[in-house]
Amino acid sequence: MNEHSDSKIETVISDFRAAEKWLFTLITDPKGERYFQEKPMDVRMVEFQEQIERMADFLVFCGHPERKFSSIHVAGTSGKGSVVHLLAGILKAGGYKVGYHVSPYLQVCNEKLIVDGNLIRPSEFADLVGKLRTKYEQWQQTNGRFEAIKYGEAWVALTYLWLARNHVDWGVIETGLGGRYDPTNVLPSTLAVITNVNYDHVEVLGETLEEIASHKAGIIKTDGLVITAETKPEVLEVIQMEASKKNARLFRIGKDYQYQIGEDGSLTVDGPHTTYHHLKVAAPGEFQLENAALAVAALDLLAGEGLIELQPASVKAGLGVQVAGRFEIIQEDPVVILDGAHNQHKASALARSLVRAYPDKKLTVVLGTLSIKDFSGIIEALAPITGKWIATQPKVFGKPAAPAAALAAVIRKITPDLPVIEFESVRDAIWQTLADAAEDEIIVVTGSLYMLGEARGVWRSVDQILSDIEQRGNSELI
Repeated sequence: MNEHSDSKIETVISDFRAAEKWLFTLITDPKGERYFQEKPMDVRMVEFQEQIERMADFLVFCGHPERKFSSIHVAGTSGKGSVVHLLAGILKAGGYKVGYHVSPYLQVCNEKLIVDGNLIRPSEFADLVGKLRTKYEQWQQTNGRFEAIKYGEAWVALTYLWLARNHVDWGVIETGLGGRYDPTNVLPSTLAVITNVNYDHVEVLGETLEEIASHKAGIIKTDGLVITAETKPEVLEVIQMEASKKNARLFRIGKDYQYQIGEDGSLTVDGPHTTYHHLKVAAPGEFQLENAALAVAALDLLAGEGLIELQPASVKAGLGVQVAGRFEIIQEDPVVILDGAHNQHKASALARSLVRAYPDKKLTVVLGTLSIKDFSGIIEALAPITGKWIATQPKVFGKPAAPAAALAAVIRKITPDLPVIEFESVRDAIWQTLADAAEDEIIVVTGSLYMLGEARGVWRSVDQILSDIEQRGNSELI
């Protein structure tokens, strides 16, 4: 790269940072103090309702970009990000122009604006945010009810504007929190995909599975289609009630689709209409097989309705996508695995996959979480396979992390016989763990997805990623 190119890239990244900084100004609580404030559910419901109405009002002003493409909406406690990647991968392999939205991102916010596997270039991002900011300021001057949109709502608007600008055939959209009142739920989706329902965000979504399920089921649209991998009767009852209320057709695992795993690890999916044999899922981790089966069944459902064409070759090619931060083996000798197991359900699934991949091994676990998470559940799920703990803490703007010392104290209480080392810096934790590791050691970095972004910086810097995206339109983070 010559000096002129270097200067141009520096200018582009500077503009990108300025756009990103403006988005951060929409976070009105940078210290995350709201997470420590107890609110009655009726107060939260008022806030939820205002959020969805505010999002809808702003998108009307933007010309309804969310209506300019067909869409699949994905909700659930675990697996929804992986399912989004798999759905998008299969659609792209089938010749469709597809964009998708995930939440949160790992290292660069460009990960949230992807079309046909390509992350938005930093220069394009700066331009898109500039246009959004102009629209936003005009909206503020003309709307008579709402004073401002929030950071997460701005991202939803950016996503729909970007997908509409690129004239995608399909948008695959992951909810941020819950579903019914999530800002993404202004989407007139053709298909609702609900991965599963477990305990997470209980302070916001409710303390029972039925309450949480009601939020997830809220993405079901009138006269629409819904498919789920959930099996718990009390949860299915809530999903079925919502589907019946909206005259939507529900398709369930074990009833309308199923899957089998062969001795060679291949996957067979018996979808609602067609059976797909000898599928290979590139993303490692036992839990990815269930995610892949759901993604295949969901698209088979659309194909059976005449909404897409789906060939077995497209399914096989699309399942070749790798998902960063989900059982991601980022180096060998020693092996380092990155996985965003940020709740007990995810941590249990991770533990099962680790046992299968590395039987009879005790692993070194580097753990960092947000303070609002039930990290005791994560620790309990990973404890049986752990030989040593490294407690650390991510740095997240607007969301408080659990201090390393507090995390370590809970680890010592649950596993008093295991060594625990504390690091306030994620990078220091990674570097020291690597320095102390034996060649045959297995190191698992897990907990908050935000922490994984910091950890990945040890192998690939954010500035290098941004530079590569700008110059080559990279679809890869590593």
